[in-house]
Amino acid sequence: MITLPVLGVLLWLRVLGRHGALWLVLPLGCLYGAAFAVLGVRTAAPRLLGRLPEVLTAVSKG
Repeated sequence: MITLPVLGVLLWLRVLGRHGALWLVLPLGCLYGAAFAVLGVRTAAPRLLGRLPEVLTAVSKG
């Protein structure tokens, strides 16, 4: 589900027969993945900061 936009571009280029432009999918996928990772970190960071004492206690117990 997450990779559908990049997969759509890949399939669209293949159907159109633009095989020379398929290499563009690699940097596009990397940028899309990096943006998704940054969005995930920004979403999860506030929750992690709120639960940080609990996480540190659980890790310290070993």
